Amino acid sequence: MAVSPTVNRHHRRRAGFTLLEVMIALAVFAVLASSVVVVVTQAVSNADGLQQRTYGMWVAENTLNELRLTGAPANNTYQKTVDNFGRQWTVSWQVENTQSVTYGPFVRRVTISVFPEGSAQSMAELTALLEVPLQ
Repeated sequence: MAVSPTVNRHHRRRAGFTLLEVMIALAVFAVLASSVVVVVTQAVSNADGLQQRTYGMWVAENTLNELRLTGAPANNTYQKTVDNFGRQWTVSWQVENTQSVTYGPFVRRVTISVFPEGSAQSMAELTALLEVPLQ
């Protein structure tokens, strides 16, 4: 039994993808790949920002612990530059008396702000109460 040439020709035509099908598949892949690149780039950027804010908070906590060891300084605004985590940080802190019925004049409020050197955007801010040293 012989196969007719029309059936054989029809079978050969269905053996692969047409150029149009391949181009549509490539276009879909390109759109999906570019979306993945955007999402990954944003995730890396967010991770870097989170790391910088974490480092900034650690610098603020270190400064607060230094102030706790030495006692609350006089009411004023202070600033210093520190080198931590492989970069320079500008730390500023403001000390002010509290108007607390509970603590009276024995504590001062300290607000610490941490900036990457050369930046005006704060990476961390920390507020705490410090004991006034007895004299």
